[in-house]
Amino acid sequence: MRITFKLFAQLQDYLPAEAKKTNAFALELPEGSSVAQVIESFSLPPRLVHLVLLDGAFIPPAERDATITRQDFLRILPAATGEAQICESAGMFFGRGWSLRLTAMPPLEIGSVRLERHRVEIEFDGLTEEEQERFMQRFTLHYQRGGG
Repeated sequence: MRITFKLFAQLQDYLPAEAKKTNAFALELPEGSSVAQVIESFSLPPRLVHLVLLDGAFIPPAERDATITRQDFLRILPAATGEAQICESAGMFFGRGWSLRLTAMPPLEIGSVRLERHRVEIEFDGLTEEEQERFMQRFTLHYQRGGG
């Protein structure tokens, strides 16, 4: 599949030299590639990736997928949420003011490397916008490549 990949502001430094004048270039991706895969492939710092549009629709960080094993995801989850006690029911995880669904996706295959992939969806209930932002900052920090 062919997409137009655009980066602005500080992220322009991650563009190939020939694309810096227009902030964009055509990119060929395997069918079914995700937003998170493109972000990871360019080693874009997650803390700088604020506005992601796909066909003009905003894709919030809470709806991007992750290449991580389920076991590793669950191991990191208490630290990422700041909660020692997390309830699980029917594939959903619950904490104070949030719920999370972790859905297995087809693996990412790069040459002979095969990476598990999951879609992560987070919903908030009863948290202020500021509390949601703090939650997402902490969550993103703990799941960044390199361990946060």
